[in-house]
Amino acid sequence: MWTAQSDKLKQHKKRVNYTINKHTIDRFKIVADKDMRKMSNIVENLIRRYAESRVWLDYLNNTLC
Repeated sequence: MWTAQSDKLKQHKKRVNYTINKHTIDRFKIVADKDMRKMSNIVENLIRRYAESRVWLDYLNNTLC
């Protein structure tokens, strides 16, 4: 079990700051708390999905041209 935890700690992550509307972040925190999810995990997954979809769209645009 300790090896899985130590592998998780070795992930390369970068701390970033974003400016988000107060009302939006307050609503986001409420929803994340209700779902018992960490806000950072939600944001990271959404960013990953967005980037992957853009890469896929760029690939399709380049192959169809």
